[in-house]
Parts: sequence; C-alpha cells; structure tokens
Amino acid sequence: MDTTSAVIPARRVARSSGGARKVSPAWYWLALAILAAGVLLPAVWGVTSVDGALEKADAFPRATVPGAVTVTVTDPGDQMIYFTGSGDQSPAALGLQVTDPAGASVPLTPYDLVVKLDLAGDVGVAVATFPAAAEGAYIVTSAGNGAPDGTIAVGANVAMDTLPDVLSALAVMLLSVVTAIAIVIVTLVRGSSRTRP
Repeated sequence: MDTTSAVIPARRVARSSGGARKVSPAWYWLALAILAAGVLLPAVWGVTSVDGALEKADAFPRATVPGAVTVTVTDPGDQMIYFTGSGDQSPAALGLQVTDPAGASVPLTPYDLVVKLDLAGDVGVAVATFPAAAEGAYIVTSAGNGAPDGTIAVGANVAMDTLPDVLSALAVMLLSVVTAIAIVIVTLVRGSSRTRP
C-alpha cells in the first residue's frame, strides 16, 4: 500500500508539469508589428495625400478682386471657387460669374460647408462651385461688390479629393488595432489553458 500511494502523486506531478508550457513570445511581437505598421503606414499615407492636395491648391489660378481668372479644365467635373480676404464672402457679394469655353454662362452654387485650405500662405474659404461639363478654358469673373480686398482661386474640391485616402487610412488603422488586440487575446487564452492541470 505504501508503494501505490507513492506512485500516484508522482504521476500527477508529471502531468501538471507537462501542461505548464509557455506560449511563444513571437505572437506578441507579431501583434506589435501589425499594430506599428498598421498605424504608421496609414498615417504616412494620409499625410502624403493631404500634402499633395495642398501643393495642388497652391498652383490654383487666381486673381485679385475685382478681376477675372481663367482655369483650364482637363478633367471635367465640379470646380470650386475659393476666396481669401476680408468682407462679405458670399457669391453675390463677390459678384461671381462663370463662362464656359463656348462663352455660355455657367450656373453657380453657393458652398455651404466650411472648407478652408492654405493657398500660398493665405487661408482660402470655399464659397461656390460650378459644373465644368467639358474640357477647356473657363473664365471666373468677380466684380468684388462687397469684398474690395481679396483674391479668388479656382480649382478642384481638395477636401473631396483627399477624403477617400483619409478614410481608407483610418480603416486600415482600425483593422490593424483590432487584429493586434485579437492576436494578444487569443495568445493569452491559449497560454492560460495550457497552464491548467
């Protein structure tokens, strides 16, 4: 009876010690790598996209108010009119008019959302949009009735141009964070289950 009682505890110890294996730390390093890459790379992507849009905005054709500016459209679509300066910034106060390459009048739509961007060191505010249905030169004229001191610039809606890249970058960031957290949780659960007797 003494021999049997000595053997049974020995077997139990062997089983419990064999189940106490540690999970490889490589999984934690993988989670950290996914988190770092998933945050840094999309951040660079988003910043690069915004910088590219701002550089494009710096090259927008512009003219002092009152005055006229010609914008050559190579990719048909809506164009944005920006204003920098003081005074009333509404299209009516600026006396804005647009003519298409054929000389016909183009309808303007006031832009109600607040969109500001750096236009060669000045803060430009989006004031109106107009459809550029065909390629060619469009002339934007400002009589400057209510804004004697300022500049108009014409170009694409940079906010809408950068929005897909920014949203995609945020989505990649979120996915990487969720993936990294999931790997850590699964690794912890596996580690805790292995340490059970």
